[in-house]
Amino acid sequence: MAAESCASAATHTPAYVHIQATFIQALELNLEWDVAYRERIRQLDSTEDPSATALRDASRAALMAGELDVAAKLVQKSLEKNPEDSLANEIAGQVFLHKNKLERAEKYFQKAIRITPHQVPSWLGLAVVYQKKSQPEQALETFQGALKANPNTTELLYAFGNYCLTHNAPSQALAPLEKAALLSKTTLKSAKGAASHKPSASNQASQAKIALDLGRAYHTLGRLPESLEAFAIGMQSIEGGAVSEPELLFAYAQALIDHADYQQAIPLLEAVIQAQPQRLEAFLALGEACLHAAEQPAGGIQAAGFLQHVISHSQESQQVLQAEALFAEAQLL
Repeated sequence: MAAESCASAATHTPAYVHIQATFIQALELNLEWDVAYRERIRQLDSTEDPSATALRDASRAALMAGELDVAAKLVQKSLEKNPEDSLANEIAGQVFLHKNKLERAEKYFQKAIRITPHQVPSWLGLAVVYQKKSQPEQALETFQGALKANPNTTELLYAFGNYCLTHNAPSQALAPLEKAALLSKTTLKSAKGAASHKPSASNQASQAKIALDLGRAYHTLGRLPESLEAFAIGMQSIEGGAVSEPELLFAYAQALIDHADYQQAIPLLEAVIQAQPQRLEAFLALGEACLHAAEQPAGGIQAAGFLQHVISHSQESQQVLQAEALFAEAQLL
């Protein structure tokens, strides 16, 4: 019994608790949320009266592990102990957003923002709530309020630019996307200048994502040279295969085709098809690129094969009509 008591006491010493906390944080940093969640719950079960912070951290781990009901219970208990915890309110907002309980999510995000106006994820969560509720004016006001409180946050600038772009407002998307691209480029340069000389995959993915939307905005507005430049910057961020971004490759290829640079578009489209073999629009674009890159019988035969694939498999009438028109052109070579 004495040995058991000593062992039990040892698990509650400050040194053990510190090691356990460090271990859980390392799991969360490495996105091992299932294991972190189980460790957080084990930690709670061994504590008679867990603190608001412990309950909040466990609710976050449960949320990230997909245990929404458990996360909801834990975060409510945390807020009972400390209702003015902005992070706990944000987590509650995320939980109810995932459960599609939008009114409750809205309430918690609003409270988190009131307590801590610089808490960017709360602003983004609130904007998503309004988008899901089909309230574009409120979503726009939320982005504007968020940027007023956090004017130099890359994630927020990108989210606002993406929102404008997907809501057919490419001219409004330009300013936030250009600023996000500038900030992202600075971050990437800093990462390259660090001791490792190797920026993280998340930094590279972020720059590629921003470059994609910025290139799309320029392309939609007919600013083709700037579009090509933005896509080229995005391509530089994914060199070496650290990030796979078929959307960027496809959008860049489309801009190159519009610029009549068919030869450069071909390997990009081939890479897209390798990653997404069911993507018929890539076969259509590749057929067009091959057709115009080499206006000779060999080029026509190659193009015809890609276009015939689209004709045989597409369910979209407009896509089939485009493929048939190009196929007829290929037949003449």
